[in-house]
Amino acid sequence: MKKKKIIRIVLLVTLGCLIIGGSFAYYLFNKPHRDVQSAKVDYTLNAADLVTEYLTNPRLANEKYLSDEGDSKILSISGKVHSISLDLNNQQVVLLKEQGDKAG
Repeated sequence: MKKKKIIRIVLLVTLGCLIIGGSFAYYLFNKPHRDVQSAKVDYTLNAADLVTEYLTNPRLANEKYLSDEGDSKILSISGKVHSISLDLNNQQVVLLKEQGDKAG
């Protein structure tokens, strides 16, 4: 009798954990995406300035522009288009780089 009661409790706890975990995963999967096209721009700068900030102090630049929570800053970057290519996920990558710059 006692063994059946322990098995029932373990099964109920396991079922509860599965329901809570599944609900959380469903919530995260269906979370609406951030609409960056209609949001206000946080920083407007050119590509050379951004590259210089990251080459000078990457940690400080990451603190300024990126966020661990996923609400990173929205940047408006201007510069000369050096190349347009596809990455490994078949997404377009636009490289902004001036003549003679170390990076873009």
